[in-house]
Amino acid sequence: MTLVPTRAQPDSRIRSGVIAPGVRLHLLPTDRFTTTICRVVLHRDLGAEATATSLLAHVLESATAKHPSREALAHRLADLYGAGLDVGVEKMGDRQLLVGSLDWPTRGVPGKGASLTQGLAFLREVLTEPARKGDGLDPEIVATEARNLERALAALKDDKARYALRRCLELACEGKVAMLTVTGEMVAASGGSWDDSEGLVYWARGVEGVQVGVVLTTARGGGIRASMRTRGERVDAGAVCLTLGGGGHPGAAGVHLDTDLATAKA
Repeated sequence: MTLVPTRAQPDSRIRSGVIAPGVRLHLLPTDRFTTTICRVVLHRDLGAEATATSLLAHVLESATAKHPSREALAHRLADLYGAGLDVGVEKMGDRQLLVGSLDWPTRGVPGKGASLTQGLAFLREVLTEPARKGDGLDPEIVATEARNLERALAALKDDKARYALRRCLELACEGKVAMLTVTGEMVAASGGSWDDSEGLVYWARGVEGVQVGVVLTTARGGGIRASMRTRGERVDAGAVCLTLGGGGHPGAAGVHLDTDLATAKA
């Protein structure tokens, strides 16, 4: 396959090509960043199945055959040095887009866990190998994500959930660090489970301008569990957590703190 510039100008860095019938590849090479971003877009007519497609995005993002829970997916993302996974839907004209994206470090990290091939294989797994039972999707996961989607749609009407999450979010270091706190009381009040909090650290890191995302949760056995994800090379999450008795990778790390929430935040 030959990739050609998308525009007539010879200095265009974007290359495009057809890799299969109905499948196009767009490539933007750059040496400015140490991370790779892969975005897979599937589109269809915006019709009666739009809600089902939205639910499918939630289901795909929650589990795969090899990683059957959000917690297992979070561990795999940590193995990819704090990779960020997102599966969602978008609208473009009269088309609905199902979009799966992954960003992960591919340079400047040890080992093979964050290689280009490993990241692409994981994104393929998320999109093509969902958790199944029999001939269909896992009904328990579908039911759980349907409830989550209903709560999200209801929240759009009065925005209470988003307001509460924003109130829990604290920005520090001139907006470069975002911190979220999750307690047992919050989990019980939301009607969710602890598994639902696994992806919040990526949400914190994804806030515009933020370099470090931190989530503090009350540990079941006492104390505070801190999860940290970083963007780029400015902060080494593993080194920070190591000084506190924990550990991890440059982009993803964690530590258990034998203290209360107020002291941990300080």
